[in-house]
Amino acid sequence: MGLLDFVSFKLPRKYLIDVFFLFLLVLVTVAVTSIYISSEHTFYWWDYAGYNTATVNTANLFRDSPDKAWRGVIESLSKEKNLLISLPVVPFIFLFGESRLSYILSVSLIYVLPFRLLLGAISAKLIPVYSRRVFWSTVLLSLLIPMSSITRGYGKSIGPGRADTCTGNA
Repeated sequence: MGLLDFVSFKLPRKYLIDVFFLFLLVLVTVAVTSIYISSEHTFYWWDYAGYNTATVNTANLFRDSPDKAWRGVIESLSKEKNLLISLPVVPFIFLFGESRLSYILSVSLIYVLPFRLLLGAISAKLIPVYSRRVFWSTVLLSLLIPMSSITRGYGKSIGPGRADTCTGNA
């Protein structure tokens, strides 16, 4: 009797397929984003660099003084562009560095990937026949949605409640 014989990890086949498609979705998101960002030769400034810079500055402030960072986030709530959108990205900046690639990858994984899954969930509710197939086909079709505003780092299009998250219609 082995050490793990008492634990059964037999998952139904449909869950293994779900895990496979989720892994595929993450892999495609990371690969496409990485290839695009690594091959671009653009100098980003103004709004396109603003959210990236604000996120890196917020991460550095959290590293140096968490109290000052929280005060800065709270004070930013009265401004047109607040720092709330940067908060979920800060741990990725800590882990993967301050590069533009790590910022865009983290935004893609934190905001775009759940958006795609949400599209799949909505479509599965709207089309109740073969809901699992409808869900994953919608998620995979959502990979065809242009992510121009995301890959440019324009944070305004990734805010909560925005329907134009991936379409570049910011």
